[in-house]
Amino acid sequence: MKQTLLLNRFAAQAKKYLGSVHLTRMHTDQAYAMDVVLHAYTTNDAELVESAKSILGSLKVNVRLIAEIERFLNDYTRTRLLPKVQHHLRELAQYIYNIPTNGVAYRKAVHPYLAQLASHEQEFCVNLVRAFFPYWLKTGQEAEAPESMTDYARNLLGQVTSRQSFIKLWMHVDDLILSDVETQLLTHYAKTMAANGLEYEAVVTRKKIAKILIVELRGCTTEDRFGYRLMVDNIQNMIEKEDLRDFFTLVAREFYGVRRSHAGMH
Repeated sequence: MKQTLLLNRFAAQAKKYLGSVHLTRMHTDQAYAMDVVLHAYTTNDAELVESAKSILGSLKVNVRLIAEIERFLNDYTRTRLLPKVQHHLRELAQYIYNIPTNGVAYRKAVHPYLAQLASHEQEFCVNLVRAFFPYWLKTGQEAEAPESMTDYARNLLGQVTSRQSFIKLWMHVDDLILSDVETQLLTHYAKTMAANGLEYEAVVTRKKIAKILIVELRGCTTEDRFGYRLMVDNIQNMIEKEDLRDFFTLVAREFYGVRRSHAGMH
């Protein structure tokens, strides 16, 4: 009875912004319920937002996803981008609210989302999808271990999950063991760079970065451009010095082309 009263109160409060809320669909249509709740959040009406939160327990919605969206939006509350971010996150939620919590599912879900956007919106939304990814990861974590990284996260993000892990990986890059296929790719990259006229020392430094890229790309197909960019963006965020970050980006771009050409040869 209490939940019914809360839902009726929410519907009455939401009518000003959302129009009529179909109460039956709120219980039977998860996509609809998610959209209505998130729409309520975007009104920035504190009373309505609290009312929306009060009904979550009675609905079959992805409560963790809603919580992470709210947390993400808090970073934009004082910027002029907030309405735009709210709008596109609400749309994105319709593609990811009921998918398995693994990187492959995320990439597959966002591709059709990005494809249906107008061309002038795609660049902004590609960056939004990438930025929201670490928040989305948390929707799959167990409540009793919020800081733990589950297997899917390790597979997607590889070994670089913090600045400390990147530094550790860099310090021990020579100890990393590659498969025969990965070794062939690294050798092909080094030979390509040498053929382009780079000196020995420059090739050696690039090989170290390329080796990290190879390790981090395990499980990411050559055709998966989004997965590659996601990995590159993740590591970029771990590098504090701008000149080093720019150099890493340069090598990542070089390696991307070599990796694709190498795949075409085999």
